[in-house]
Amino acid sequence: MVRTGIFILLFILSAALSAQKQLAPVRHFDIFSGLPAKTLYNMCVDKRGFIWLAAENGLFRFDGQRFYQYTTRDGLCDNEIIEIFCDSKNRIWCSGYNGKISLLEKGVVNNDHGLIRNWQSRGFIFDIAEDAAGNIYMAGEKKQLLRIDTGLRVRELPVENTGTDMSLSAVTIYKNRLYVYTGMGVFVSGPLPGAEPLTLCLRYPRSDIGALFSSRRSGNIWSLEKDNSLFGLQNGERIEPPCPPGTSYRPLEVNERYLIIEYTYSGSILYDRHTQESYPLRLPDYARISDAISDIQGNIWISTRRNGLYVIRPGVYRNTELPAADPSLSVLTTTVSGGELLSVTAFGDVILQSEKGTRRHTFHTRNLRPLEYASVQKIKGEWYVTSDLMSEDKQIQGIHFFGYSNKESIGYRDSLLFLRTAYTVYL
Repeated sequence: MVRTGIFILLFILSAALSAQKQLAPVRHFDIFSGLPAKTLYNMCVDKRGFIWLAAENGLFRFDGQRFYQYTTRDGLCDNEIIEIFCDSKNRIWCSGYNGKISLLEKGVVNNDHGLIRNWQSRGFIFDIAEDAAGNIYMAGEKKQLLRIDTGLRVRELPVENTGTDMSLSAVTIYKNRLYVYTGMGVFVSGPLPGAEPLTLCLRYPRSDIGALFSSRRSGNIWSLEKDNSLFGLQNGERIEPPCPPGTSYRPLEVNERYLIIEYTYSGSILYDRHTQESYPLRLPDYARISDAISDIQGNIWISTRRNGLYVIRPGVYRNTELPAADPSLSVLTTTVSGGELLSVTAFGDVILQSEKGTRRHTFHTRNLRPLEYASVQKIKGEWYVTSDLMSEDKQIQGIHFFGYSNKESIGYRDSLLFLRTAYTVYL
């Protein structure tokens, strides 16, 4: 009897420990745990529950056990994918940094369609959406608004009163109407599938609005007021109670319940709109959130730039510090010349390695923020390091440090990607 009781007790403890392990509040994927990518731009989940990731070095599919990588060797349009979308037929649409697109059917890249072979783009495709009839809409650079019908025929839709260089940063569909977000404001179509013409329904800046953010998942418009409080808009009307005020600058709508709010210089929070509770997301300082989605089990997936992927269980997560990647992963650039190797990290460390040994210098960045961009050159035997957040120009033991005066000259591509992944319209 005693042995039986001990056996039952051990069984209960084992089951409890197993359940506790299954309910871990946070899981982190980086290059040491099977995800061979530091920077992720966008995510989606397909109808089978697979997670798809757009990354700096291809497209990844996660089946719960491992990550499968797609590159140009598999027929992908580019090795840098900035946008992905899963349609109602469970096809995966991808857009690359080179402006081209790919279509995956049943996990295989299909380049046999005339649409793919004859694709002509004026630049980046920033966002993709689908209407109830199965038509696909793509918004992008230089006033691109494209509709691809169920026969994979493409047609460009006009957007009234916008310049030819206007970027359409996001497109969503709500109540059978198409909403397009631009630097002028929000454009809305007539009832779909006609969609023409698209007219301006919300112009900004307005006196009470500091910035606007769109959500492709619901059609909601999130507005940051002048006093930095945050609320939701639908056709210009408030639809949500205010979120906790602060210096928030970017909301990411995960699903109808959860919202991630990224604060300027002070981290991020996970906000539960049902209970109106907030939980800090303690990411490393150098990890910036690029996207957030929920899977079929309700888990929240958070992709970042430079620190991989996090999975959070909302019912268990409260105030857990999210793990950081190995500091070596924060290296922004490395250059070899004349038997010397010089590396620059996001933390402001400049590391010079040679046969004489290793030298490390740390410079202070503006506002103590992590670096976004850096470049290294060696000219006439001396190293030159330039960065976007260098606080001052100086020289230390043959290494020259310079700050950038014009951010566009060093990060045009990354600034475009941040505009896309943030769904942000800057005023």
